[in-house]
Parts: sequence; structure tokens; C-alpha cells
Amino acid sequence: MSPRVVQATRLSRSATRRAEGARAVSSRITAPFAYARRFLAIGGSPTTSSELPKPPFKRDAARQTLSALFLAGLFVALTGCSTFTREWKQAAGQPTPTDDITGLWQGSWKSDATGHHGKLRCVVGKESPNGYRFLYRATWKKIFRATYEVVQDVQREGNLFTMRGGADLGKLYGGQFEYEGRATPTNFFSTYRSQKDRGTFEMTRPRQ
Repeated sequence: MSPRVVQATRLSRSATRRAEGARAVSSRITAPFAYARRFLAIGGSPTTSSELPKPPFKRDAARQTLSALFLAGLFVALTGCSTFTREWKQAAGQPTPTDDITGLWQGSWKSDATGHHGKLRCVVGKESPNGYRFLYRATWKKIFRATYEVVQDVQREGNLFTMRGGADLGKLYGGQFEYEGRATPTNFFSTYRSQKDRGTFEMTRPRQ
């Protein structure tokens, strides 16, 4: 084969590879627009899943988003869990007060809005004459757990303690919550409410 033929063959192959590369880039760029045109072509409101065209890269993006949310929630859960476990063990080493509501509590929570319910534990500490810190640990379906704290104003009349306060738990847990309740040294009842939920807490002293 002559040198000129060899050179022409190489140039042809190079041009073919460039053309294939350009088509691949064009396909990646125009794919989202093709998806939009197909969606509009069926009226923008498909009635079955088979009619809905799948956007490119949507599955990978969804996986990345879910992974990020899972890791963030896992970090918060693990951090809160270690704090609660440490404070629970510390309080468990102290005698249960008979004239105050500080110390350990356990019972249940229930949402009046959704019907969901689960176990609830709480460590109560006194930070000022009328300021009490409530560290809650709530579970749902044995696998979902949340730990958060609320500082409430507590007024006492004899052995009856009236509580009121609020806390912003963040978007992940429902935003701003408000709490109102009453307790004696042996029984605890409180209501909670937020923009999208409302319910009750009921607890007694755990056996030691």
C-alpha cells in the first residue's frame, strides 16, 4: 500500500472518530430537551408510569440525594444517641426525687394527627429556679430514633408542676414545636404541636 493511501486511510479514521465523539456530546446535551418535548407531547400529565418518560441521570441524582440525607440523619441520630445514653446512665445512678420532676422518665408518645406512636424516654434537669431542661429520646417502629432537648418554664404549686416551652427542631424533624404539660413527681403528661403535627406524651418513673 502506498504512503498516500495509508495517510488517507488514517485521516478517514480520525474523521470518523471525531464525528462519533460529536454525536455523543450532542446526545448528552439534547437529551434533557428531548425529555421535555416528550413530556409536553403527552399533555404534561401522564396517567400511567409507562407513559412518563424517564429523564436522563435522574436515578443517579436521586440516589446521591438519598445517600446524603441518610448520612446526615445517621450522623444526627448517632450524636444524639451517645449524648442521651450518657446522661441517662448518669441520672440512673442517682436516687429518684420524691419532691421534684428531675431525673428519669419513660413512657410513650402519640400523634393525634397521624396516629403514629412509639416509646419515649426523658432525662429532666433543673437549670434555674423555673427553667428545666427536657432531653427526649423518641422511637418509632423500633428503628427510627430522634433525640432533642427543650428548655421549658416550670411553675410549681405543691406537688403539681406546670410546664410550657418550645424549640425549633429543624426541618428534618418538623420545625418549631410548642409544649404544654403537667406533672407530679410520679406522673408526666404533656401535649405538643407544630405546623403539621400535634400529639401527647405520657410517662412515669422507670423501675430502678
